[in-house]
Amino acid sequence: MKKLIAGIILSCLIIVGCTFFIFYDKPTKTSTMQTTVTTVALEDMTEESRTKSVETTETSRVEEDKAVKDEVQKLETKGNHKFVKTVILDVPSENRLEDEPLENGGAVTAASMLLQYYLIPTNKNELASKIRIEPYKTGDLDRGFVGNIKNGKAVGTNVGPIAEVVKQVCGENFEVIFDKNMSFDKLAVQVQKDKPVWIAISEKNSDFTKKNNKGNYYLDAIVIVGMDQENMYINTSDGKKEAVIKTSDLKKLYENAGKQALYLQRKGTF
Repeated sequence: MKKLIAGIILSCLIIVGCTFFIFYDKPTKTSTMQTTVTTVALEDMTEESRTKSVETTETSRVEEDKAVKDEVQKLETKGNHKFVKTVILDVPSENRLEDEPLENGGAVTAASMLLQYYLIPTNKNELASKIRIEPYKTGDLDRGFVGNIKNGKAVGTNVGPIAEVVKQVCGENFEVIFDKNMSFDKLAVQVQKDKPVWIAISEKNSDFTKKNNKGNYYLDAIVIVGMDQENMYINTSDGKKEAVIKTSDLKKLYENAGKQALYLQRKGTF
């Protein structure tokens, strides 16, 4: 009889224990699962927020770049050099007076810097070896360099012979744009489009566009590498990098030399 009672008591205890396990342990597991799901959901929401933030930033940048390009295109259409943005391009510098000096080699040195900006391997002396040399006083500025490019008497060269040399070096991926009468407005628009520009300059005014020059003035060249609202930034042929000059002062030097300019344009771009 005692054994029967003990068995009944043990059975009751087992039933109570199982009931406790069923009703009190499961909610804990469910709660843990709910917490895990909530954490994963929050992480997913955070990742989605990050993605949306990156997409928004990228969209804003693209829209800003497009707005600037649209403004520049409007200026080009109007022939206006109104300031749109500050531009300073990292154009390599080169000094005509160093490494096999070219005392009168300002034009080829400037052309070399322009080409190097586009990662085209060259230097002033390579370009000097390719340009036609014309005799001093009777030479033709449109056919080649007039005078001695290394040292001594020289006049310089018009943009045409420089363009021919640049075409030989730059390859088929670029179009060489040059003009003997390019307006300063058009030149400035190219700088606003992030393109360095080769220009001829002269301290004194002379008709450098005519075929023969008596050698009274020297025709030099620089590369315009940037601009802001009041100034232009230039690389000079004596090694100065990003030198600052008033836009009005550079415009005068440019006009003194006959408004001669050259720049490169990748084929298939505007």
